[in-house]
Amino acid sequence: MGKLLWRDIRQSLGRFIAISLIILLGVLIFVGVKATGPALIDSAQSVLNKQHLTDVQITSTKGFTNQDIQAAKKVAGAKAEGIKFKYVLGVQSKDAVALYGFTHNTGLNQLKLVSGHLPRNHNQIVLDQRARRLSTIDSEILIRLVRTPI
Repeated sequence: MGKLLWRDIRQSLGRFIAISLIILLGVLIFVGVKATGPALIDSAQSVLNKQHLTDVQITSTKGFTNQDIQAAKKVAGAKAEGIKFKYVLGVQSKDAVALYGFTHNTGLNQLKLVSGHLPRNHNQIVLDQRARRLSTIDSEILIRLVRTPI
């Protein structure tokens, strides 16, 4: 049996090498995926903890009262804070824009500044990466608030 096996391998050496390499590649991919998973989870958890990102956000069309926020703070293990938020239409481009209120030293959802500085005056804003591509530093962004009946 051993002689027959070695003779078959010698006669089809190319096929044997190809099958061996396919098996090796499959094993390497499996080991890589199994080893990378925990590292990705640790990396994501590190970012979540560093930026104090929220696990759950509660939104309301009518807004929340201070009593609502206090009730959310009473939930065991939860941190709550109120944030002002509004959708508006851009005047020039007619694109829908989401405006978020910003306060320094907030506990949750801390900003990661890539370049520039945080707002120092009432007429300054922070742009995300997508919005930054559409405007330049020192450009003006005009936002018109329009009240529409429901």
